[in-house]
Amino acid sequence: MLTKTDIIEQMTGQLGLTRQESELYFLLVTRSSLTISDISESLNKSDEVTNVVLAALLEKGLIIEQPSADRKYSALHPRMALSNVFKTWEAEMVKELRNKRSVVDRLAVALIPIFEEAREAERKIAQRKGQ
Repeated sequence: MLTKTDIIEQMTGQLGLTRQESELYFLLVTRSSLTISDISESLNKSDEVTNVVLAALLEKGLIIEQPSADRKYSALHPRMALSNVFKTWEAEMVKELRNKRSVVDRLAVALIPIFEEAREAERKIAQRKGQ
């Protein structure tokens, strides 16, 4: 079984979260919902830092903000949260592959005439030598 430290290290190293994001998400996994003040106090961070980290986790789809007067935050179920992380990676990979395909296509278009001209020049030289 993984320890809290192991989990936070894997979330940071493997999922690409910051250490603060990993610690905050882990905290919310262990508690049903917390206010910014509760989170800041538990993690020994300022409310300003906590707000920045919360915004990042909201954007990544790992937590939700509960509609209430005192703005409470909860972790999404780990299966759903980690699925959101995977879907983001997948979308980025597809985008990266499309960009690379575009580069390959442009380079091929640029190189083909050069290749063909060089082969044609070599063919003409070979013909002249053969005469």
